Amino acid sequence: MVNYLKATHQYYLERVIPEIENRINALIQHSVLDQKQFLLVRNFFEEYKNELYTHIKLEEKSVYPYVVQVYEAFHKDNADKSLMQRIEENPISSYAEEHSDIESKLFDLKNILIKYLPKNQDSYLKNQVLNALFKLENDLNDHSRIENMVLVPMIEEMEKKLIAKFS
Repeated sequence: MVNYLKATHQYYLERVIPEIENRINALIQHSVLDQKQFLLVRNFFEEYKNELYTHIKLEEKSVYPYVVQVYEAFHKDNADKSLMQRIEENPISSYAEEHSDIESKLFDLKNILIKYLPKNQDSYLKNQVLNALFKLENDLNDHSRIENMVLVPMIEEMEKKLIAKFS
């Protein structure tokens, strides 16, 4: 499951986000946006992209290695002291609580594009951007559901069993 989630991250970072960024840039180049509208769209997308990258980096550097460590300890029936301390001090539920809401920021980005980009000009480009954003939103929702409804409960159960056995 972790390998699948990492693969989706790579797909988002290497393919989806650059494609959306290129489409937004093309749309902005062909639109008659004033400077304020241009900066609003560009800055909001950059903020979103940075938040997504930060979220992915957190998962890949901290959360997923922890998940693998708990999984391996559970299946090998062997947990060292440092893992047990981490389970007690920073269990997977703390990650679930801090799970940033990148989906809501994507929703805001779509609304900004709908509100601020001229309606009659370059509707093809605008529709391409919005379709790509809707697809990304659906993909991210699926990704989050896998994490929140499958991965986190599975690791929580493993943590409980490791605590019961090794504490």
